[in-house]
Amino acid sequence: MTAGAGLAALVDRVGSTLRTAQAHRQDVAAQLAGPRTTARMLAALPILGILMAAALDMHPLDFLFSSLPGLACLAVGIALDACGLWWTHRMAERAQAS
Repeated sequence: MTAGAGLAALVDRVGSTLRTAQAHRQDVAAQLAGPRTTARMLAALPILGILMAAALDMHPLDFLFSSLPGLACLAVGIALDACGLWWTHRMAERAQAS
């Protein structure tokens, strides 16, 4: 009655290893949820700033789209925002891969 006992032990060990790896992946994903959400919120803050300036009747879109300094600010802001999102995504992906 010991036929297959070695195979059963191997299947149990493989199953245990897979469950442990899945639990680890879920733990890492849960820990990265906060930083990812924070990065998205920080990326959206410039839009909030534009809306607040518009509410104060400061005409931010006129400045951003109709003057050279405004276009420069817009280009640099978009580039820095995109760079920050890319950097955060890259760090999270590296943490998840390890």
